[in-house]
Amino acid sequence: MRILSLSLPRLLLELGSERAGASTAPPRAIVRSPEASPLTPRDLQGHTRLDEVSENAASYGVRAGQTLARAKAQYAALEVCIVHEKTIRETLERLAGAH
Repeated sequence: MRILSLSLPRLLLELGSERAGASTAPPRAIVRSPEASPLTPRDLQGHTRLDEVSENAASYGVRAGQTLARAKAQYAALEVCIVHEKTIRETLERLAGAH
């Protein structure tokens, strides 16, 4: 039996950056999308809560847990990426299966 403990504190940001195809680090926030009812950009509303924010976004006062409306009021050009639960699960499964 093998046991592995990993800490992936910025996994959502890494996955969001991959999806955005960005090589630079703009102020970015991540919203997690449930697998049962995946979100699209049109589904994002002012009351949507941010799950993770980049250091660059945090420097503008944007914080995880804030509503999208509050975050955009603090930094209007905030880039918001949706990361689907399926993508997270598949990534973790690949990591667990790699040896």
